[in-house]
This record gives sequence, C-alpha cells and structure tokens, in this order.
Amino acid sequence: MKRFALVCAALALLVAPHLAPAQIVTAPAGNVTSQGVGYGAIGGAYHAVTPSDPLPVTSGMGPSGITPIAGTVSTTTTTNSAALTPVLGRPVIVTLSGTWVGTAQLYRSTNGGTTWLPITAGGQPWAVFTSNANEQVLEETDSAATLRLTVTLTSGSLTYRVAQ
Repeated sequence: MKRFALVCAALALLVAPHLAPAQIVTAPAGNVTSQGVGYGAIGGAYHAVTPSDPLPVTSGMGPSGITPIAGTVSTTTTTNSAALTPVLGRPVIVTLSGTWVGTAQLYRSTNGGTTWLPITAGGQPWAVFTSNANEQVLEETDSAATLRLTVTLTSGSLTYRVAQ
C-alpha cells in the first residue's frame, strides 16, 4: 500500500507541471499569465483552452433578420423594387432567375430615396445584370443607405431577390 502511494505521488509530480493552476482574473489587466491560451471574466475563474474546453466563440454571422425584397416582373416596362435597408458589414446578394431579356440593376440612395444612383466600382457600372445570376454585389458601410433593384424587360419574366 505504501508503495502504491509513493507511485501515485511520483506520477502527480510528473503531471502537475503540465496542468494549468486555477487562478482568479483580476482588474485592470483582465488576463493571467499562462503557458497557453486561456480565458476568463474579470473576477471569474481562468479556463485553459483545451480540446474539451475550447475558446467560447462561434463562427459565422447567423441570419441578418432583414426581410429580403423579392418579386416577379413580366411587363415590358421599367419596374423598381421596394427598398432594402441593409445591415452594415454584411454581404448583399442578388438572385435573378427566369426566361427574360432586359436589364436588372442595383441602385443605392443615401437620402431616404429622393435620389437613386447606380452602384459603381472604379467609376464603372457594377451590379448590372442581363442574365440569371446569384451573386454577392456589395457590403454596405453607410447607415443612411437603402438599395433597390430596377428591372427593364423587353420580353419574358424575371424573378428577383435581394437579400442579406
């Protein structure tokens, strides 16, 4: 029995340097010295990152919560969609499908819809489509911006969706 206790004590001494001691995170630093990556709230316990206790993060943005603008155009006139107020920093995706001939172009307003200007990149037209598409067209950074799709058909029927 004594021999078993000595073996356990020896094993504990061998393993102990590899275990992260429980430490309390204190202000103002908000961190503790560690030989690896760890995390903890100020005043809370320190947690060493391990495969069974990874960093408490998530990947991806999740749903935007914005209702997409969508519809079908089958008249040979110019049609403007409803306006979409995008969530900042998220991609805007235009999806177009159907059998149609014409143009679909994304426009942007920063004054409440009084003035609509076409999307450009380097001074050249951007987000202008003449065939079916499913494409990320921009990432908005201006909180005053709203977007709309303008469709001009010469024939056919176009189903559109502008979403985040």
